[in-house]
Amino acid sequence: MGDRLSGPLSHRGFDASFVTETLFLGDLGVWGMLLGVAATTIAAFVLFGSLLLHTGGGQTFIDLSMRIGGRSQGGAAKIATVASSLFAMVSGSAVANVATTGNFTIPMMKRLKYPPAFAGGVEAVASTGGQIAPPILGAAAFIMAEILGVSYVTIALAAVLPAFLFYVAVFFTLHLVAVRKALPLVPESELPAWPDVLQFKRLTPIVAALGGLFGGVLNGYSIQFAAFLGITLLLVSYLFFALLDRTPPRQIVRSLLTGLEDAGKGMVIIGVLLAGAQILVAMLNLTGIGVTLSTLVVSVAGEQVFLVALIVAVICLIMGMGIPTTAAYVLVAAVLAPALTRIGIEPLVAHLFVFYFATISVITPPVCIAVFVAAGIAKAGWLQVAGHAIRLGATTYIIPFLILAYPALIGLGDAWDITLAAARAMAFVLAFAGILGGARLFGNRWLDSALLATTGLLALVPNIALGLVGIAGLTGLYLWAWQSSRRVALQGAEL
Repeated sequence: MGDRLSGPLSHRGFDASFVTETLFLGDLGVWGMLLGVAATTIAAFVLFGSLLLHTGGGQTFIDLSMRIGGRSQGGAAKIATVASSLFAMVSGSAVANVATTGNFTIPMMKRLKYPPAFAGGVEAVASTGGQIAPPILGAAAFIMAEILGVSYVTIALAAVLPAFLFYVAVFFTLHLVAVRKALPLVPESELPAWPDVLQFKRLTPIVAALGGLFGGVLNGYSIQFAAFLGITLLLVSYLFFALLDRTPPRQIVRSLLTGLEDAGKGMVIIGVLLAGAQILVAMLNLTGIGVTLSTLVVSVAGEQVFLVALIVAVICLIMGMGIPTTAAYVLVAAVLAPALTRIGIEPLVAHLFVFYFATISVITPPVCIAVFVAAGIAKAGWLQVAGHAIRLGATTYIIPFLILAYPALIGLGDAWDITLAAARAMAFVLAFAGILGGARLFGNRWLDSALLATTGLLALVPNIALGLVGIAGLTGLYLWAWQSSRRVALQGAEL
């Protein structure tokens, strides 16, 4: 039908037999690169993550989260953030993370009188953030490595600093909201004791699994073999301590079978999605529409980097709605990443840019599936949950643009470039989080917001001197506010 179209979307056209042969018999269709990666690398990591969670790692992650954030202001929300990030780092689905950790964290927040919509928003954002965090990046890291022709380690290391910025922003915003609204602490009686959390037998399987995984990667083994080493060390250490504790064999077998069952379900879902995505990519390449769309974007924006990036970001959010992380990335990488590379942006920067926006579509209305799941658990209106989620995760919409402006944030530069870019981005993120969280500096909301916005924007100015002024000014503001709050607390204690 393409030969009957006019304009840039036309192509020479293909008959049904040719399309069928290409999609189902050749290596450009269903049996292409994406399904190959799903059947090997992604399958290995889905199995790794599932076994890790079902052999005690899941409960250990929750207990660690409770100890880390439970005794500070807004502790229940911080527990949700830490627990969801730990789960999400070894999982490939934001929605599955919400359903898993949300059934624990959201009821806890509601029991402590947190607003239900706020509890749902916290969980949706925290679970989504894990999709942009190493080591797996929602299973997209492996596909990105294949598309770009670079090692998996390169992708994982590039994602470290942006993920750190995201969680610092979320944690800081949560703390400010908790202090301003006087959200309660988690009772000490509900927190596990440190000696129980740090038991050798609980931590060893996790350390062994991650040690085997990263050891294999750093020694230059294939990523599949590294995952195999992690799984092997996990199972050996788990079985050793289970037998040492005289755990009933039926319970051991049940835990392993549950892990295998969940891994199988996850593989089927990912495999089907990537098979469909491969068909879409094949048709985009066959008809040339992918190249045409990227050309149209560049022609509309006039090769202005910011305008091209803004258009690409909006389209990524729309195209990624309702689609899991991996499939969403494949779709936008095929269609929109070329629009950025055509105007001279580094391929790694371009692919991470579209990946982040495709990922956060799960918390962006109107089709925000992570929000829908969180709202169902919290028994709150999804629109209210989405509002809190966007507010808490607003930095996620900014971090891709920071990467665009400062590629050193993903390691493209020398040590000085990386350090300066990290300082600039951290200052801006903390200023932005302060505005969103309602940081109290001088007691006047508009004045406080203006000062934070000014110092945050100064930190991003290309001029190094002005950038350092912004960083120093923001540091001074927060130190002054901290000292003021301490003085008020001491005066209250004396009374």
